[in-house]
Amino acid sequence: MTSSQDKQIRSIIESIITQEIKFTCGLIAEKEYLKQHGNRFKSTFKVCKQILPDSKSSVLDIGRSPFTELLLSHYTNVSTLGFDPKLDDGGHREENTLNTQLHIIFNLDNSKDFEKWPKYNEQFDLITFCETIEHLHSAPEYTVAFLSTLLKPNGKLLITTPNAATLKNRITLLFGKNPFEKIRLYDKNPGHFREYTVSEMTAMGRDLGLRVERCTTINFYKSRFLAVFKFVPSFKDSIVAIYRQN
Repeated sequence: MTSSQDKQIRSIIESIITQEIKFTCGLIAEKEYLKQHGNRFKSTFKVCKQILPDSKSSVLDIGRSPFTELLLSHYTNVSTLGFDPKLDDGGHREENTLNTQLHIIFNLDNSKDFEKWPKYNEQFDLITFCETIEHLHSAPEYTVAFLSTLLKPNGKLLITTPNAATLKNRITLLFGKNPFEKIRLYDKNPGHFREYTVSEMTAMGRDLGLRVERCTTINFYKSRFLAVFKFVPSFKDSIVAIYRQN
C-alpha cells in the first residue's frame, strides 16, 4: 500500500467516524434521546419505587443520565458507576448536574478481568442497570456477576433491555433486512452489540445463582402502526428483569 492510499483510507474512516459522532453525540442526539426514552425513564422509575419504596435505601445507577436525576427525586442515597464522565461524550449522557454524586469509574467490559473489579466496600439495596447490557461487547455474565457483589443480602438488580424478539424486529427480518444496527466505529459511544430474549435473561440470572423475581416484557416506546399487536407479551419492545441476591 502506498502512502497516498494509506492517507485516503484513513480519511474515509475518519469521515465515517465524524458522521457517527454527529448523529450519536452532542445536543441534537441528546434531545432526540430524551424524546425517545422519556416514557422509559418514568416507567422504570415507577418499577423502582414499587420494588424498593424506602427513600432512604442505597441505590447504584449504572451510567449517568437523566434517569439518575429521577432516582434522586425519591432516593436520598444514589451513586453511579460507569465511564469517566469527562471522557464519555455520548449524546444521552448527563454530567453537569450530577457532579456532587459519588461516581465509581469503571468500564463494564473489563468485568471479565476479575483483577480489574473496583475495590469498593459499600453495598447497595438496589442497582439499576438500564439499557446498558446490550452495549457490552463481552459476555454479560461477567458484568452481572460483578454487580451482584455490590448488592446487600436480598438486594435487587433491576435490568431493562430491548427485547430481541419484538414484533418490529420479526417483521423487519421477514422482509430480509437486519433489525439490529451495525457495530459502530466510534467506540466511546458504542451501539448495541447484542440484544436478548426473556428466556436468555432468565437463564442468565439463574446460572449466576441469583433469584429471578421477575423477567417479563413491557412496552416502553410508542408505536404508531404496531400498537394493537404489542399487547402480545412476546411482541413487546423491552424486557424488565429483577434479580435478587440470596
